[in-house]
Order: sequence, then structure tokens, then C-alpha cells
Amino acid sequence: PVASAPAPAKPASAPTVKPDAAATIAKPASAVQPKTAHAKADAERAKALLDGAAAPKEARFVVQIGAFADAAALNQARSRADRSGLKSYTQVVETSAGKRTRLRVGPFDSRDAADRAAAKLKAAGLPAAVLTL
Repeated sequence: PVASAPAPAKPASAPTVKPDAAATIAKPASAVQPKTAHAKADAERAKALLDGAAAPKEARFVVQIGAFADAAALNQARSRADRSGLKSYTQVVETSAGKRTRLRVGPFDSRDAADRAAAKLKAAGLPAAVLTL
């Protein structure tokens, strides 16, 4: 008589546990709360847009000294702006007349601050135009 091998044991199935629905949906408050004032403002603007309302306008201003094709003229104007105590920056743009480098100071949070900067630049002999971003 040939002995038959015993049938392999069935693996025990793990008990099924349903996750708590509240635990899977709820997120910690820190995951939904903006961490900075800037992020909070962005979230408020996004919510306003989604709700169909116009986003609250926070105007920012820059003072443009000029748009230069000549690097020497740009450097001269920039050094005069720096000597007036204002931090300047440049931005290269493509125009119909070719590449130009904008020389600006700012940005400023108020029109009044931009106007004061423009007055300083004009006192240094530079042109100044206040622009809204």
C-alpha cells in the first residue's frame, strides 16, 4: 500500500479589517492650513477665483529708468541708480527694434514708495516712470 501525502494546509487568511472612514478622510490641520502669510493670500485669491469673484487686487509698483540697447549707457545709468541708494535690476526683452534691457528699481508695495524712489532717481539726473505690475 502506498501512502498518500497529506494535503497541504491552507494558509490562514488574515481577518479583513475595514479602515475607519473618518481616519482615511480626515487630514491633520497642518496639511490644509497655509504655512505662511503669502501662501494664505494665494489660497484666498484662488478661492475667490473658484467662487467666481474677482481676485482681490494687490498692486505692486516698479520704477523704470529706461530700456537700453547700448550696454555702456545701461551700465552708466545703473551705477547712477545704485549711487542714489536704490537697488536696481535688469530684464532683457525682445522688441520689434531688437533686444532691449530694462533697468528698474523696486518692486514697491505702495504707489507712495514708488513715487519717492522716482523722485530720488530724478534728483540723480535719471528718468523715472512709475509702473504698476
